[in-house]
Amino acid sequence: MRMGIHRDRLALALEGVDRALLLEPPGLAWDLAGSLSGLGRRASVHRDVDALLEAALGVLRPGDSALVMSNGGFGGVHRRLLARLRERAREGTWAARLAGAVRGAGCGSSRD
Repeated sequence: MRMGIHRDRLALALEGVDRALLLEPPGLAWDLAGSLSGLGRRASVHRDVDALLEAALGVLRPGDSALVMSNGGFGGVHRRLLARLRERAREGTWAARLAGAVRGAGCGSSRD
């Protein structure tokens, strides 16, 4: 992604999603947000992992599926997202069925 080889196909690859939240790494030499313009409000670009996590937590609802893709540790985002979802379930912020879904979820990276 950093080199932008697939930037012209990025929006098409994400066309079927309800929401796409992407991290724009520092020093990216191409316009990530511009590449996603075809998705309109369904896509958002975030400058750091904390902002991305907060955005994800703002849109995820019980019963939703979330796919986290990265080619590195990505700031521990897999582990951190699951931990925050478990925290919400414990606090009773979400329905009990979410607690069961989080309990059965696994991390997508062995680096976290």
